[in-house]
Amino acid sequence: MEAFWVTDQIRAEQFSFNYGDVAIFYRINAQSRQLEDSLRKNHIPYRIYGALKFYDRAEIKDILGYFRLIVNPKDDVAFRRIVNVPPRGIGDKGIQVIEDKAVNERVPLLEALNLMVQSGARISPRLASFYSSIQELKKLSEQGSLSEVLRAFLNATDYLAYLQKKYPDSFTDRIANVHELGAALSEYEVVNPEARLVDWLNDVSLNTSSADEGVEQGVSLMTFHSAKGLEFRRVYIVGVEDGLIPHSHNLENIENLEEERRLFYVGLTRAKEKISLVSAQKRRIFTYDMVNPPSRFLKEIPLEFFDIPSRKLLNAEERPVLDSKMSLVVHAAYGRGRVKKVEYEFGVAKAVVDFWDFGIRKVNFTQLKSLTQHKIHR
Repeated sequence: MEAFWVTDQIRAEQFSFNYGDVAIFYRINAQSRQLEDSLRKNHIPYRIYGALKFYDRAEIKDILGYFRLIVNPKDDVAFRRIVNVPPRGIGDKGIQVIEDKAVNERVPLLEALNLMVQSGARISPRLASFYSSIQELKKLSEQGSLSEVLRAFLNATDYLAYLQKKYPDSFTDRIANVHELGAALSEYEVVNPEARLVDWLNDVSLNTSSADEGVEQGVSLMTFHSAKGLEFRRVYIVGVEDGLIPHSHNLENIENLEEERRLFYVGLTRAKEKISLVSAQKRRIFTYDMVNPPSRFLKEIPLEFFDIPSRKLLNAEERPVLDSKMSLVVHAAYGRGRVKKVEYEFGVAKAVVDFWDFGIRKVNFTQLKSLTQHKIHR
């Protein structure tokens, strides 16, 4: 919904702001995936600064290589990409042996490897294990859920450990991309509960093949770090939540938190005319939902700079109040809990609720239903 809202706004304002005048900022590169999907589906050209497009990133291409070989054992391009990822001690000479076998037997590379395994040829035990893993994953892809296939792949290959060893400086970003791929699979399952891996791959291939290449006048997507020195007439900042900006890794260290604040300020000051700050009530991370409060940095922006329909709630007589006793309430997602206090963010009243199963959460009053005689007056 975050990505859809931004896309809808861009389309609605296209006569006021050309696509080349618009930029979308985010804290980590993994956040670009949903934005890219939404922009492509709406035929809005875009370009990414300082990073590859989501499905062009090495770790995503590795995983997709495995997936393509799983659903199509004849895909020799996918085989060549992933046969030694993670490393299995096979060099160019070893690959040539498999290719020679494939030519002689007139079979795909994966089948050539199988023939070598079955004949007892001298090959690395890890290559034999690789073939076995592909077969097991293929069975799972035909029976299990999409997210189960990704989880099984990560376990079978120890792929995350490989990423950490190969990319120690960018491991956090790369694992976030893997988790975002898991979210993409999970989202697809919700809409297409009967779908299998081949269906998702076909959908991804169809969508990404239509992406604009070499776009000069498209919407610009980038992290805060890449935005330094640039300016745009229209800016959107997405994921304005504690955990993203400021990033969860930097919440405990004062110096790191200050750097996060500076990054957010950089993003704010890139806008020449108009900026929208967007957050989500919950966000899919791999196969589970994460609930983050709005960014603490929002409270540091003077209210007069905001243009929000709920400004009228600043008037005390219109503010929601609680009866003298704590109210017992129910929330559609969190279940039952007790209201502890009321807080105001940019003139919007929020209830701080101690939910029985989820602990302390801050939610809008409109999301609560009273279960006692102590009513909530709006």
